[in-house]
Amino acid sequence: MKTTVEWFASLGNTDYYSLALQSPKPLIPYLLQQYGKTQYFACPAMTDRFKNTYLILSPFDYTLQKNKDGTWHSNNNFVDVNHYKDEPLNKGYNIINSPLNYYFMTKTKNVLMELIQPPFVDLPYFQMEGEFNINKIVRPSNYTFIPHKNVDKITIKRNDPIMAVRFRTPNKVILNQIESFDRIEKIRKASWQVIYFKKVTRATGLKTLYQLFEKNMKQLWKNS
Repeated sequence: MKTTVEWFASLGNTDYYSLALQSPKPLIPYLLQQYGKTQYFACPAMTDRFKNTYLILSPFDYTLQKNKDGTWHSNNNFVDVNHYKDEPLNKGYNIINSPLNYYFMTKTKNVLMELIQPPFVDLPYFQMEGEFNINKIVRPSNYTFIPHKNVDKITIKRNDPIMAVRFRTPNKVILNQIESFDRIEKIRKASWQVIYFKKVTRATGLKTLYQLFEKNMKQLWKNS
C-alpha cells in the first residue's frame, strides 16, 4: 500500500525563494550514490529502519561564524540566524534557528513524521529532533540545531544534507508537492496558530493540540 504525503517548503513567511528550495531526497539512494553498494545498505535491518526517510538539502551556500560573545552570524543574507537567548543551554551551548521550513500533511491516519539527524552524514551540529502526527496537525519542521561545542565555524554548500525526516508508517510514502499559492498560504496561516498557541501555553501536550486543531485540519483538506 502507498501513503501520499503532501508537502511544501518556504524560507520564512515568503515564497520568493521557493524555486531555490529542493524536494526531499530519499536517504537510501543518496547513500548508495555517496558510498557505493555495500552489504550493509542492502541489509533488511538497515533498510527497514530508514524506510521512508528523506534528506533535506541546503538551498544555498553559507557560512556560520561564532562571535566572541558566543552568538553566531551568517555571511549569507538569505540565512537569518535567530538565537533563543531566553533559553540558554548548560555548558555554553547555543540553539540556532533558521527560517527554512518544511510542511508535511497526509489524509492517511496515524502517520508520524520524525525530524532527525541525517543518518551517515558528518555534520558539526546536533539537529533538534521531534515527532508529531501529520494527519492531525500541520506545523513547520524547521532547521534548528545546536553546534558542537568545539566548533567555531560551519560551512554549508548547496545540496549538502542538513536535516532529515522519517515517516513512520508501514506503507510506502509518496511525496506530492503542493503548488497552489492560495492553498500554501492557508496551510501556513493555520500552522502559525499552533506556533503562537504554544508560545503562550508551553505545557500543552500534543494530544490537546490535535483536538484543538481538528476543525482546522478538516478545513484544510476541504476542496484540496
